Parts: sequence; structure tokens; C-alpha cells
Amino acid sequence: MCRRLRLGFLVFLGILFFFHGNTFSMDKKQIGKLKKTATQGDPNAQNELGLIYFNGDGIPVNYIEAMKWFKKAAEQHDAKAQNNLGVMYLNGDGVPQNYQEAIKWYTKAAEQGHDNAQYNLGIVHENGKGVPQDLMQAYVWYSLASAQGHKDARHNLLVIETKLTGRQIAESQKKAAELWEKYTKN
Repeated sequence: MCRRLRLGFLVFLGILFFFHGNTFSMDKKQIGKLKKTATQGDPNAQNELGLIYFNGDGIPVNYIEAMKWFKKAAEQHDAKAQNNLGVMYLNGDGVPQNYQEAIKWYTKAAEQGHDNAQYNLGIVHENGKGVPQDLMQAYVWYSLASAQGHKDARHNLLVIETKLTGRQIAESQKKAAELWEKYTKN
């Protein structure tokens, strides 16, 4: 039953994106359907509902509700929601800014292969947000995201390459390859 509900939800979202593109605004009825699916424990729906509250899509922005729904999905190992929690903590959206919490959630998502979380960890290490600035570590995370086609990560990777020695690049590439192997085995 849960699988059928999830499939129905995904079909529903697909139809909405097909007819409205990425810039549609959900009406109260659509939000009600999504909330019902979310309250039944579907992590995809919980994350989507969190995004609706976070962005104010058809309703007023409500960071407290966004956090609630992201957290429910994140605790079910939903990488998108984990990344979204990281964003909220990094920026202090509706919560006190907390780099350590941001890094924790980004890492959980990155270890599941979420390219945007890997990119975000690259930014954290490049800029020294909550950790000492470490361009080699940034290079590792950007490499992982770039390997999945993340264009901004690829750009940042090229920028950082100019700041590292050949030896540092080789070490970072080796570490990235080890993590790639580890994360893709699962």
C-alpha cells in the first residue's frame, strides 16, 4: 500500500511539473493531498512539503514547519531532506546558525551520494565555515559532486586546482576515489 501511495504521489508530481513547469504554485487542495501523504510517513512527500513551507509555494513561508518536515524525512535517511536541513542550519533559516549541524546533515546526505550535499561540503571546507579552511578537502568533495555532473562543483574544482600543488591534487584525487568506491558500493 505504501509503495502504491508513493507511486501515486510521484505520478501526481510528474503531471504537475509537466503542465506547470518548475514555476507552478500549489493550491490548497494539492497541498492538502501532499500533507496527507507526508503524515502517512512518506519521506519524499515530507521533503516536498518541507520545500513548500521553506519557499512559500502557495502558502506563507514557514521555516518552523519546513524544519519539522525536513527533519521527519531526514530521520528516514532521505538525502534530499538531510541536505535541506544542512542549508537551513548553514544559513540560519528559522534556526540559530549552526555550522556543526549543517556539516552533520550535509555529511549524512553526501555519504549517500547526494551531489548537492557533496558540493555544499566543498563550499564549507573551501570557506572554512565551522571547520578550518581546507582546500584539499574542498577539492575532494567538489570532485565527488563533479563526477555526478554537478556543474558548479566542476567550476569550483577548476578554481581550486590553481591554488593547490600537483602533489596536493594527487592526494585529493586519491581520497576522492576512495570515497567514491566506498559510497558507490552501497
